Amino acid sequence: MAGHVSRQRNFHNMVLLFTLLVSMAISGCAPTDQVTRVEQNQSQLEYKLNQMQTDINNLKKQNFAALAAKLDQIKVQMTQLNGRLEKQEYLQANTDKKVEELNRYLRIQSERINSLVSDVHAIAKKAGVRNLASKPLPAQLETGASYQAVAPSYAGYSPGESKPEVPSQTSQSPKVTASPSTPSPTPIVLTPEQEYKKAFQLFNSGKYEDSRLAFKKFLERYPESKLAGNAQFWIGECYYKEKKYQKAINAYQTVLDKYPNGNKIKDSMLKQGMAFARIGDTTAARILFSRLIKNFPDSNQAMIAKKQMEKLAGGTKTSN
Repeated sequence: MAGHVSRQRNFHNMVLLFTLLVSMAISGCAPTDQVTRVEQNQSQLEYKLNQMQTDINNLKKQNFAALAAKLDQIKVQMTQLNGRLEKQEYLQANTDKKVEELNRYLRIQSERINSLVSDVHAIAKKAGVRNLASKPLPAQLETGASYQAVAPSYAGYSPGESKPEVPSQTSQSPKVTASPSTPSPTPIVLTPEQEYKKAFQLFNSGKYEDSRLAFKKFLERYPESKLAGNAQFWIGECYYKEKKYQKAINAYQTVLDKYPNGNKIKDSMLKQGMAFARIGDTTAARILFSRLIKNFPDSNQAMIAKKQMEKLAGGTKTSN
């Protein structure tokens, strides 16, 4: 009986021990599964974080590339703007220089004219000459049959001046007949109009130097003549024909300064602009052409000035 109780007790103890071991085994497995799941979750989170970091880096690279391209574009635009600004500053400086040169030239010419006028008056005073141009001038006095023959640079343009008539023997001063006491006849004395015609005939004959000297002599003798402005203009034309363009510019400027109400103002502005173009000073040429078009818009000279400006814009020289 006692043995049977002992066996039951041992069996009961063994069951308890087995139950305890099973419980311990079961309790030991639960933490391991949880750890595994945590580790998996952690790995997934780390992968996602790495992927997000990669995406962020790629996005940064893209943004940096776009920003760098934008900066390069801005730099190019800035360079272009700087170039335009420098060009504008150069053009402005060049224009200012031309204006300054023109002003200086005008001052010099004004002083030269004043000096010449003083000299002429002094000579006239010494010679006892007074009222140098008291007679009215005839209407028909100068230029050839067509202006094209006289000044081909105005192709097709006629300023409305007719060919001077050759003075007849009756229109000349009477020739003094030699008296018995006179060894030789007195030379023929020409009137101012006749001297002007003679100078112009030399121009029509292509004798530009002789014509220029004759017109200068005319101005020295008759500075107050109504033909003085015309004579000064033809002095400029002689220089122009001789391709002495700077001297022609000076002669035309004398017309503009000294004879502002004469009938050669438009012609002088046009030819002075053409002379400036001949020496390569297109800025001064455009200024004169523009002034001529503005002041005399309906004149033939203004039409020619427009054509000359078109030639300058196209990079070609003015006509001869």
